Amino acid sequence: MPPKKHKRGELGSAEEEDPIVPKRLNMKSKKEEEAATSEDKIAKEVEGQEEREPSLLEIKGLLIDIQTSIANITKENEALRK
Repeated sequence: MPPKKHKRGELGSAEEEDPIVPKRLNMKSKKEEEAATSEDKIAKEVEGQEEREPSLLEIKGLLIDIQTSIANITKENEALRK
């Protein structure tokens, strides 16, 4: 017997589907769930840290570290060019 066709105006599939069986199973493993929860914890910790602004001394220390790193890289580049 040929498959049942819908009359004009009806929408949907002609095949009957079992409403109890989900279309897509949840395939998450325990490791993925643990990773997701740890990511949430990290995100919450980062949010708490963003509220506190660094002091001027902390910023100055970071800038000094950056300057020394740039100076070292420049020296290494000069040595490689020779």
